[in-house]
Amino acid sequence: MRKTGYVLILLTILITLFGCYDTDMSEAERKDVSFDMDGVKPLDVSIEFGIGKLDIDSETEKLAEASFAWNNEALKPEYSLEKSDEGYFLDLQHVGGETHMKKAYSEWELSLNKEVALDLSIECGVGESNIDLSEANVYALNLNLGVGETYIDLSGSYKNDIYAEINTGIGEVKIKLPGDMGIRVEVDRGLGDIDIDGLYETEDGVYVNDLFKEEGVKKIDIDLSTGIGTVIINSSPQEVSI
Repeated sequence: MRKTGYVLILLTILITLFGCYDTDMSEAERKDVSFDMDGVKPLDVSIEFGIGKLDIDSETEKLAEASFAWNNEALKPEYSLEKSDEGYFLDLQHVGGETHMKKAYSEWELSLNKEVALDLSIECGVGESNIDLSEANVYALNLNLGVGETYIDLSGSYKNDIYAEINTGIGEVKIKLPGDMGIRVEVDRGLGDIDIDGLYETEDGVYVNDLFKEEGVKKIDIDLSTGIGTVIINSSPQEVSI
């Protein structure tokens, strides 16, 4: 495990127990970065995010653009982009190290290119996450969520099948899915509540819609492990208020 992994675990435990982090960003350091494309090739993104607010969308014409803000040196962003003939690998994480818990908060806004095939992996510590992939060309998603609130929008018109593994932690998670794709969600249920709209249970812990059984239909297959809190899944084609 990298040093950032230890930091994420430590921050999650301490903040869960003591709730002592400060969202004051009036004196925060800030930095904007962008990453250029060298042809349309698959993009593999790995994110380790400790404390704060994380927003992701797919609205840039570049490969990726990011806006960072942090009020503690341990939360300074560290990033790298590797390019090869096969594709791109983008790594985003905090520098890590010692931090004063009374003032540790960060805000990341990340925009990804909607044309490139996307494999997205995220580890979240504590805070709020808004992961909007409704315009992304996503085919694989791996989320390990810590403490806080998370909204995941997978309601787009996708040209390929999607596999997602989502492990929730403590808090509320809302997942929006399309109504015009085959959907399967297999739930390994923890101590929290789960509310699923638009799917029905076919066997213990497995939920699908009618389209999942049809040939030639693009599908979303989700392995979901829930923790403590509430998970809300909506797979209806109508707009819902989240």
